[in-house]
Amino acid sequence: CSAVTRGFGGNELVDMKAMKEAGAAGFTDDGIPLMDEEIVRTAMKQAKELGVPVSLHEEDPGLITQNGINKGAVSDKMGMGGAPHEEEDRLVERDVKLAMETGCTTIIQHISSGIAVDAVRKAKATRPCHLIVNRPFSFTTPQKTTELISQINSVVNSTSSSLLVAKLSR
Repeated sequence: CSAVTRGFGGNELVDMKAMKEAGAAGFTDDGIPLMDEEIVRTAMKQAKELGVPVSLHEEDPGLITQNGINKGAVSDKMGMGGAPHEEEDRLVERDVKLAMETGCTTIIQHISSGIAVDAVRKAKATRPCHLIVNRPFSFTTPQKTTELISQINSVVNSTSSSLLVAKLSR
């Protein structure tokens, strides 16, 4: 894969055509969210034309007080802050919309929110699209992990269009 933006800066797209010609199988600023909607839209349009996916890290760093911890009752009790689901939900909803608009195969990395799963489910129900969900689950209880896996599997099994769920692990 190639970076989506120059120097992972989020402001200027790489020459996607040249990178594809050089062998890039897709595009990602892995680990760094793309906050500019127009950058994401343009990248998706170009990736669609090139026949390769865009992989997105879906979290708004402005809302996170502690990386690697889901914000909730346990993190609050321990005084650890964390990442509220809203930081993921907003970007997943935006990028699902853009994937549907552009027709680009889109990989949504590290999905952990039920609301984000619902955004994917709604997109599936509206029209077939190409979305790949890639998440190593890290919930505080096995029950929550099982519930999310069940929700994702019900989305996959409910239609014959092309939602793919890849690399799900407990």
